[in-house]
Amino acid sequence: MKPYSFIILTFNEEIHLSRLLQSITSLDAPVFVLDSGSTDT
Repeated sequence: MKPYSFIILTFNEEIHLSRLLQSITSLDAPVFVLDSGSTDT
């Protein structure tokens, strides 16, 4: 198991989420995305 993980809280962040996830992919750590009831698609 990696010594760290990412917990990402979101609310209407559709336009930013892809870029964020791409930027941390190379770190090879667990990622948890928690949505707070977004209304974007």
